[in-house]
Amino acid sequence: MSEFHSTISRRDFMKALGLTGASIGVASAASPIFHDLDEVSSSASATWKRPWYVKQTDEPTMEVDWDKLERYDVRKSIVIDPLEAQQLQAAQMDRWDQGTLDNKPGYRMRDRSLSQTCWLYQGGSLAYSNWTGPVVNALFYREFESDERWATLPKWEATPEENSKTLRAALKHLGAWQVAFLPLDERTKKLILSYGNMSTPILRSGAREIVFEDVDKGYETTTKIVIPNKCKWAIVYTVAQSNELSRRTTTPLGVAGFARGYSDLIIMEGFTQQFLKGLGYQGLAGNTFNAMVTGFGVVSGLGESSRASFMLSPEYGATVRQSTVVFTDLPLEPTKPIDAGMFKFCQTCKKCAEACPSSSINKDSEPSWDCVTGPWNNPGIKGFKNNYSSCFKYWLQGDTFGCGICQGSCVFTKFDDASVHEIVKATVASTPLFNGFFRHMDDFFGYGMRDDIDSWWDEDRPGNLRRY
Repeated sequence: MSEFHSTISRRDFMKALGLTGASIGVASAASPIFHDLDEVSSSASATWKRPWYVKQTDEPTMEVDWDKLERYDVRKSIVIDPLEAQQLQAAQMDRWDQGTLDNKPGYRMRDRSLSQTCWLYQGGSLAYSNWTGPVVNALFYREFESDERWATLPKWEATPEENSKTLRAALKHLGAWQVAFLPLDERTKKLILSYGNMSTPILRSGAREIVFEDVDKGYETTTKIVIPNKCKWAIVYTVAQSNELSRRTTTPLGVAGFARGYSDLIIMEGFTQQFLKGLGYQGLAGNTFNAMVTGFGVVSGLGESSRASFMLSPEYGATVRQSTVVFTDLPLEPTKPIDAGMFKFCQTCKKCAEACPSSSINKDSEPSWDCVTGPWNNPGIKGFKNNYSSCFKYWLQGDTFGCGICQGSCVFTKFDDASVHEIVKATVASTPLFNGFFRHMDDFFGYGMRDDIDSWWDEDRPGNLRRY
């Protein structure tokens, strides 16, 4: 927990912004004093926080006779003959099929596809993922929902609007935080890499050409990765990355934040491919570095670009991770770019550039078409061109593999617990007048990277919010 303390209240803060009025003033007058600016997280001495009515007892409410209790033999759990169970399950699946053919709610192909997808990683069933989708070990996966059975059922058919609604709902259930879609046209195809690979972009090993062909199904060889011309849409999404670990990335503990984000992306990719397969469509990704993901995120409206070139989400700031893009032939309703004032904010802020230990982030006041630092800077973008060579070298030469200090120090790396954060966001989106002031207040409040590394283990955070 931060040792920085302040007695500034929300009302005093908003008065400093000139934002208090009749309605805001009434609300803020009743706001508590910030005796500790990190109290929205928790104190370092906190334990498991439970509702006030939950009390600890010495024994469980269900009585247990520990003298009579024995260790359980799992062989006793076979309560039905295996052959009878197989017959009952076969009849059950016939009822499922009939429900699908009758277009019964809860039994339609999107319903069954989501159900099947959620079992994908159960029991070690997933062997690996490739360009066209997960390769599943049938011994563990739900055999009664096999490809052979699904081939006899109609695929999902709906409008692009309904498809987008369906996909967004499913992917959010499966772990995505934001979901957006782009049509693949002559402009957006330029965001797809000309060569992609199965390894990291640092190593450049195993690069294969990514091409479009007039074929029915996508495929891959040792030299190329093929997207069918009929796959005219791209799916882009984000997963959560821990705010608190992102503020500690100068240590291996902090690296756990974005490492978990990358792992979540692989799981989400398999989920996405499997769900699309269940609907009767293709999902091409295969853990392949295949696109300028920030470009897809910006053009699709997930967020805006930043000085450090990562994407900024208006809802979640810098601590989200983007996936490799999933290409599909499922018709989707496109989403549009956004303006929340964040890229404009980056022009005056420069906090990430000042925090960068390798001086890799551009400190210019204005974005530029030029100012190229190396072949890694792609032409045609008016932005802040950064030195990725020195950045990646620091990844390998620093105390930890990776860095992320730019994300952890970003002004937008915040929780939404305090109402004042929403006021700041709304102000940034409507006018750049206070941008410099907000940057200095961020420093004054003690936000940014944290030195109290071990305190992360003591903080109580919601288990379902990985950003903590």
